[in-house]
Amino acid sequence: MKKFALDCKNYIPNVVLSVVDCIGKNEINACQKICDNLGVKLRVRPLE
Repeated sequence: MKKFALDCKNYIPNVVLSVVDCIGKNEINACQKICDNLGVKLRVRPLE
């Protein structure tokens, strides 16, 4: 998934990965760190 996000950055100016907020704060923070390292945005979606 990380490689896919990096590849997308070559063609798409605004890459956003998303997670659902039910995974917990620690995992959301870990996802944010990964997105920061990749240079993409993270969207935290509510569980509906």
